[in-house]
Amino acid sequence: MNSTIFIIGYVASVIILFIYMKINQNKYFTFKENDTYATQIAFLLFSSAALSVFWLILYPCILVYSAFKLLFTMIEKAENIQKEKRNKQSEYQKLYEKAREEVENEM
Repeated sequence: MNSTIFIIGYVASVIILFIYMKINQNKYFTFKENDTYATQIAFLLFSSAALSVFWLILYPCILVYSAFKLLFTMIEKAENIQKEKRNKQSEYQKLYEKAREEVENEM
């Protein structure tokens, strides 16, 4: 799965860089008129490799962030469940004390 994402990211970055450089001929990091196709292709490959390495670094960071977010959400839900159980237990304890007082008052 990770290799598929890497390949898709690499191909997409090559296409995006190629389109960007063809549209913006007069900006920085673009093809010059005297560049050969080999130079253009090499520049595209190295640039897209840099972008795909960036995605290789960013993708695990996103996964780790998502895992920690899920972990903290689960901890929060578990704490809420424990609070609800404590509240119910205290309600039962109050009802038990009230019933005990009523029984003692009847005797």
